[in-house]
Amino acid sequence: MPAPDQRWFHRRGALARDGWESVVDASTPGWAHTGIRVAELAAGDVLALDERDVERIVVPLAGSFRIET
Repeated sequence: MPAPDQRWFHRRGALARDGWESVVDASTPGWAHTGIRVAELAAGDVLALDERDVERIVVPLAGSFRIET
């Protein structure tokens, strides 16, 4: 088990899954109740959010985006 101050630090890409750069959710050991998914998209890229009954917020750090529901 990692040192207590290191258990939440992961190298970039270590939590990559399903096209996401990082995924922290209930499948992450020791994590519960919330989650985060991080993606870096180029112009024209599409990333689907398939799960239902999950509250979401999209936070762009650069550029622009379009959401279709």
